[in-house]
Amino acid sequence: MSRTEPWNYSAETQANFHKQIELRDRLQPYILDCAKKVSKDNYTMMRPLVFDFPDDTEAMKQQTEFMFGPSLLVCPVTEQGIKSMRVYLPKYEAGWKLFDSSDSKTYKGGGYVEVPVTIDRIPVFVKTDHKINLK
Repeated sequence: MSRTEPWNYSAETQANFHKQIELRDRLQPYILDCAKKVSKDNYTMMRPLVFDFPDDTEAMKQQTEFMFGPSLLVCPVTEQGIKSMRVYLPKYEAGWKLFDSSDSKTYKGGGYVEVPVTIDRIPVFVKTDHKINLK
């Protein structure tokens, strides 16, 4: 018998579940826009960086990072207990910003950056010149 229901985890883990569900709810308009493109335009909601950045040879080398829709670059955390990680930001003229962060810094594309990681926040970047429709 599996005991993987959220209520079987610690209070901290349950709080993280709630935080991520709230984020998904806030992203619902963006997700629905992407889903429309998938059904009408043969679009892909999630894809490797090379699809969006075919001339960026370093983007081709990325094993875990992916684009989520046209605007969000997701950088999954694959090591336990780290406090920061090195991520690649593809060449993009307008640059990148950390999504859903109070940090307003613009990161130049075409290189690696070190960004903070917490138990409840993975690095997600948004194209600086893209507006994300949130609830």
